[in-house]
Amino acid sequence: MTFCLDTDHVIEYLKGNAAVTSKIKLSEEEICITPITVLELFYGAYRSAQVSRRAGEVRQFVGAFEVLPFNQLVYEQFGFLKAELAEKGELLDNFDLVIASFCRAHNHILVTSNKKHFERIKGLKIENWR
Repeated sequence: MTFCLDTDHVIEYLKGNAAVTSKIKLSEEEICITPITVLELFYGAYRSAQVSRRAGEVRQFVGAFEVLPFNQLVYEQFGFLKAELAEKGELLDNFDLVIASFCRAHNHILVTSNKKHFERIKGLKIENWR
């Protein structure tokens, strides 16, 4: 079982949230992140008052965990899910949809605090470690 961390959980880890930190340490070898999470983390780092420190923390975190690569399965999941949600009138932000596409394509569990946000995606496994 592999857990894919949403950006919100990585931020909680970097802030030292005890519940999230202990769960990540227990599952360290089964954790991955998406390129979208990396993008969002660097965006946050460059918007912070301590750019050098925050960017360094992001680099260190990203270096410690697998960043899933884009591939055909992810592309197809994105197209399928976006079309399905559009048909229902329930669109998601594209970045969130890409994160969900990675998880569905690889059958990973998405670890997020935005459970309600992602629940509209059928077959997506979700956990909240906060």
